[in-house]
Amino acid sequence: MKSSVILSVLKNYCLHSGCRSNDFSNPKKNISDLIHPSISILAIQLIYFMKKPIYVKEITIATSQLGYSPNSPKQITLIAPENEIEKLPFEIPFFVQTIGSRLKREHQKHQMWKDKYFRWPYEISNDKPFTERENYLSMNEHPLYSGVLVRIESRWGTFWQADLTDFTECGIFQIESEFCFSTPFQINNNAYGRLNYGFLSFLRFQRSGVEMPDFRPVEFADDGVLDSNGFALPAAGGWNDAGDFRKWLCFTLFNLQGLVDIYENGHSSYQSQIIEEARWGNLYFHAMINEKGQVYEDLGGGAERDGTDYTKDWWWENHPGVTATGSVLTDNEPLSGDERTIRGAYNPWVQFAFIRNQCMVSSILTPAERSNCIVLAKRAWDYSQKYPHDNRTLFLAGELNAAMELRHINKNFVSLEKITHLIEELLKRQELENVPVSHFFYEKDKTDGFRSIAFNTDPAVALLNVLILKPEIGASLLETVKLRLLGYIEKYLLLDAQSNPFELTPYGVFLNPEHSEEQTFRDAGGSIGIRTFLHPLNSLQVPHGTSSVVMHQAMLLAKTGVLFNEKRYIHAAEKLMHWILGHNPYGLCLISDMGFKHPVQGSFVNLKIPFAPLAGCIGWFDDSPYQEISNAVEWSTQEIWDVPYIYAVGAVGAIQKYYDLNN
Repeated sequence: MKSSVILSVLKNYCLHSGCRSNDFSNPKKNISDLIHPSISILAIQLIYFMKKPIYVKEITIATSQLGYSPNSPKQITLIAPENEIEKLPFEIPFFVQTIGSRLKREHQKHQMWKDKYFRWPYEISNDKPFTERENYLSMNEHPLYSGVLVRIESRWGTFWQADLTDFTECGIFQIESEFCFSTPFQINNNAYGRLNYGFLSFLRFQRSGVEMPDFRPVEFADDGVLDSNGFALPAAGGWNDAGDFRKWLCFTLFNLQGLVDIYENGHSSYQSQIIEEARWGNLYFHAMINEKGQVYEDLGGGAERDGTDYTKDWWWENHPGVTATGSVLTDNEPLSGDERTIRGAYNPWVQFAFIRNQCMVSSILTPAERSNCIVLAKRAWDYSQKYPHDNRTLFLAGELNAAMELRHINKNFVSLEKITHLIEELLKRQELENVPVSHFFYEKDKTDGFRSIAFNTDPAVALLNVLILKPEIGASLLETVKLRLLGYIEKYLLLDAQSNPFELTPYGVFLNPEHSEEQTFRDAGGSIGIRTFLHPLNSLQVPHGTSSVVMHQAMLLAKTGVLFNEKRYIHAAEKLMHWILGHNPYGLCLISDMGFKHPVQGSFVNLKIPFAPLAGCIGWFDDSPYQEISNAVEWSTQEIWDVPYIYAVGAVGAIQKYYDLNN
């Protein structure tokens, strides 16, 4: 490889990988400062020959396609195909117009159309404005708002960005520039409320064992039998997960949390529908706990894939079931012999998730239903204390969350000593001394950083819940919990968010990065690597989108922002919401039927489930985002999934509460 080519490759690698020593603010350093000492010839060759992801095929202005609250942050980004980048000027004026309005265009195709009553109706976006660029700002038709998109270079490539946060007028708008239009967007006082409606509709379509007319017939009305002895349980119903037929309790239990969040913060007209949906789900959950108090793990997950083992491979990145095969359709006749299998293995995370969500949902049900939830939650808690877990960080956080919710119901159920012990053990898992990135959590015995696909911020959420529920643990420990939570947000989430142009928060830290010579782990200080996305070269070959991670972090930021009346946290949460809603390098809304432009979604149940969130972007080798945008369906980025939606409605409720309290 010629030296000039190597230098070019190195320059590209440094610009896009963000490998710089403890610097999260200045992407324009000398090449010698940017080259990470671990880079090898193999990495150079890989970067040189690997094709970078194509974000867009035409010039696009990305916004939140659902819209903004009047006081929301409103960052917009122009994205151009690689072959167009150098053709565009450094600064690009833009204008905000009401929907259907636009600047006068040249209209030179035919003199007959010039200066007439009706606008020229052909190829509007391809026709230039009526002025030369140098006079563009001074000779326009006085749009509602004008500004300039400025070119930036980042580790994800070249973009043009602008901020119109100070534009607060309510209405439906569109952004116009010389080169393209944005999709329409709204500004109003309940900009994100439509997500609540979407979540309720999505859950209904995820119901198992019922007919969805014109979508799918009745299926699995005969579930299921225990894997240990074939004993049949009345476990039909409940919700499918991720648009397929499997009913994972570790995920679907948290639908109850989402329903409670909407009940408490959403429109009151939803409340009867919420209660009905919660009852539907709980019939299944209440069938999945035995008389001893063990909660079963899943129904219909299927056998292990060839070459994998449950005890070694089932949990990966604190995410269960990555080696499961799924299940085939049954005849819907109970006790006919083809019922699906209930996995009877004991899973502490499912145990604690059951306790936590039964306590939460009990608050919106009738007294009799509430009593049933509490009895079963206490039974599950007693079982969990009889059979302790292996002390991994996820289980520790899950136990603390469950214990606090149960004590909040009845102080006699869980002792203060137990609560205090769990808090202190969790605090020991936090990194306090590393710089610049700190306050993240470790796994047990500091074997690695804590990372999770579905439950990414749960240790921090546990600290937040301590501050919200305020068990009588003493002012000193409460203050420590507060400082540790704020440290996690400030010195981990928000600090690393500055490493990319969309302020996307990190997926996690790595102590022992896999295949570090072939994929980028950005320098987080010391010997610690960090990534915005899951690493593509991993032991189980799992490429998983991070919409769940982003929305979990948005929920944490928003609820913390409400608790401390901190606008910065609300705005940070909204920027993550905007990422999902279209302000990303693809300009695509990652929840179907919410915005205007979406990736192709995939579901095993039917071709398209309404109001479905996608798994979202996976990471490229250099830690830039990749979203499949062809008509091929890859479950890595286009699979639909409940989990991001559960967290999204939690974030939406908190954001709305903040604005209601401060307007």
